[in-house]
Amino acid sequence: MTANIELPAQIVSILGPLLIVLTALALLWIVLSVVQRMHRKAYNLTKAETAGAPVKPDFLTVDHAARADAAARGRVFEEQRAAAAAAKSPVASACRLTQTAAVVAAVLSFVSAAAGALLKVEMMQSAYNNLGSWDRMMAIIANYKAGFAVAAAIILVSLVQLIQSFRPKHA
Repeated sequence: MTANIELPAQIVSILGPLLIVLTALALLWIVLSVVQRMHRKAYNLTKAETAGAPVKPDFLTVDHAARADAAARGRVFEEQRAAAAAAKSPVASACRLTQTAAVVAAVLSFVSAAAGALLKVEMMQSAYNNLGSWDRMMAIIANYKAGFAVAAAIILVSLVQLIQSFRPKHA
């Protein structure tokens, strides 16, 4: 049994532009991610966990000159790293910004579609008696297939990235 749930005009007028903005942000996020990966590949930048086998130094003999040289190189490296952290890549910053904006737009799009379908006052009593919340959700998905698919994909990718960020990093 399917019911024709109609969204209020105010919600529909917001969902159209919101879907366009969501799609544009998602495409910009994908393009910037590709540019960032190409940038890393062009400069032969690798992540620490993919750099290969770790070097195992011999701790039984100490070369004091090499140790002092390594400490000096470490200080220089830390200064360079601090300077690089202060001046982050504009592509990486734009990628993070568009990713965040796309996730926010996806969540807002999903919440507004759900709120429009679930909170419509005129149909609430008859729909509540005839349809369960699962049927209402299916009606939203049926009416907004593309928007729901884009929003769900972005939310899922962001959740996977969030879960992966909690994994312990190997040194």
